[in-house]
Amino acid sequence: MATVTVYFDCSDGGPSDPDGVWTNDSNAFNGSLSNAATSSADGTTSVGYLKGDGTNATDLGGTITQVRARHYDSNGSSSSGLARQAYIYTDGLAESLGNTSRDAASTAGYSSYTTLSTPSGGWTWSKIQALETKIISSGADTVTASIYIVELEVTYTPPTGGTLTGVSTMTGVSTITF
Repeated sequence: MATVTVYFDCSDGGPSDPDGVWTNDSNAFNGSLSNAATSSADGTTSVGYLKGDGTNATDLGGTITQVRARHYDSNGSSSSGLARQAYIYTDGLAESLGNTSRDAASTAGYSSYTTLSTPSGGWTWSKIQALETKIISSGADTVTASIYIVELEVTYTPPTGGTLTGVSTMTGVSTITF
């Protein structure tokens, strides 16, 4: 088993802020923990969200066995009930796979990992590349919430076997199997 961490980078579209309640939208999708998208609006997955389509995943082959999500955020207050959440969907918002959540933390940090549901037909690298997220801040109203990044931890079994042919850099070796 191997793991790789990727993040939402809007490579398929966005960022999209249909209600205009977020500032510095692209900061949530640039892979940096040093700048963030911010909002003081109370959002849901229907209004007040920030959407990003696509991740920076590359096809590593093998079999994907699990995908977990987390996000990095901060809040302008430590009062309870001020949650930042990232909802994860398949391409076109076809299937909801789960969400991350972090409540009442004024200090920047990561949410706990959430194991995502397996989409119809199972996981593939192309499905991971095409995932979409809707980021919301609930209960924020007058407090500024900041989202820096939404990450995915992909666990997979790397491909095995294979043959390189036509390699002849060592005397007497014509085939290398890995």
